[in-house]
Amino acid sequence: EWGVFDLRGIAETKLVVGHVARRLVINAEDHVLVETLEAEQRRGRIRADIGYFALDPSHPVVARHMSSGGTAAFFDGSDLLFVYRRRATRVVHAADVPVTLGGIARFNVANALGVILLASAIGAPKEAIAEGLRRFKGTPRENPGRGHLYDFGGLKVLVDFAHNPHGMRALVETARAMPAKRRLVILGQAGDRDDASIRALARETWPWNPDRIILKEMAIYLRGRQPGEATGLLEDEFRKLGARDSVFARAGSELEAVRAALTEARPEDRPLAALEIL
Repeated sequence: EWGVFDLRGIAETKLVVGHVARRLVINAEDHVLVETLEAEQRRGRIRADIGYFALDPSHPVVARHMSSGGTAAFFDGSDLLFVYRRRATRVVHAADVPVTLGGIARFNVANALGVILLASAIGAPKEAIAEGLRRFKGTPRENPGRGHLYDFGGLKVLVDFAHNPHGMRALVETARAMPAKRRLVILGQAGDRDDASIRALARETWPWNPDRIILKEMAIYLRGRQPGEATGLLEDEFRKLGARDSVFARAGSELEAVRAALTEARPEDRPLAALEIL
């Protein structure tokens, strides 16, 4: 929208800040962003200090950057570390950062690494950064719609505004780390995505092996599509992946979908059931 139609266009737009920034914080594992940044550097448009982060410390981009004395942050499988002039400092244990859900929400481990690089750029000491990460609970009030885990007498409910395939992939990775007897997903999509993107959302959800899929209508987000059109694309893609008739349910609104899910998930499998609401 608004003249930006692909990921490279988004990267180019976001990197405009690099013309004046003190430090640019870059996800080393995002190849589109890295390639766009390197192209801008060759043109002489970006002179800011680059802080790369990665979940994998051996990732070639961040490893090369650290070996040359560059600023970086990485996850060693347990702790979050900050690297400055080839010296690594442990900042905080990942499981002590609430938004990582005990370390299993790797997308928020990555976000915390970005926070470390941003906060250090303005001179925040390690202790203050660690305390900030430990105190930020990511509650609906602090960070609405992002990775909230609820427990209703053993029934686990994960709520996240995962509105694109990449976000869904990260959320499914988190959900798969939670043991469950049954898995139920509520899914919908705004109408201004193209057909391929809507279908991709279903493909990224399917590896979670949901026992039940409630497709929700999102009336205020039709954005040019007809009611049932986006959910129809999702259902069609799920069927192509192997979903059977018995897996599906339809709901006319998000609240109707949530009520149906909670009602269905409560009976005999309450202690172990996992419910994911999107």
